[in-house]
Amino acid sequence: MFALWPVVATFLGFVVVPLIKKLMIFFGLSFVVFAGMKQLFSQIESLMLAELGSLPSDVLSIMGIMNLDTAFSMILSAIGTRLILSGWSSTSDTKKSLYF
Repeated sequence: MFALWPVVATFLGFVVVPLIKKLMIFFGLSFVVFAGMKQLFSQIESLMLAELGSLPSDVLSIMGIMNLDTAFSMILSAIGTRLILSGWSSTSDTKKSLYF
């Protein structure tokens, strides 16, 4: 029974502790990236809405009929998805260059 404790301590030291460190780094980095991207896209959205608000009412009504608000939302979502997919490679853990 007592001879098993060094094996358990070695297992915890070599396997579990680095795994917990990597998980904490992953979740911390994910939170920072998510918060930054959320802030960036909310600023872009508010800028777009401010610029669209200065258009004449006739143009805004035509844009409403054409559902351009949904199109703008889809475009911003596609840009965000593209940034996420091209930003980090899960196989090499290195940052790639971002191309559109």
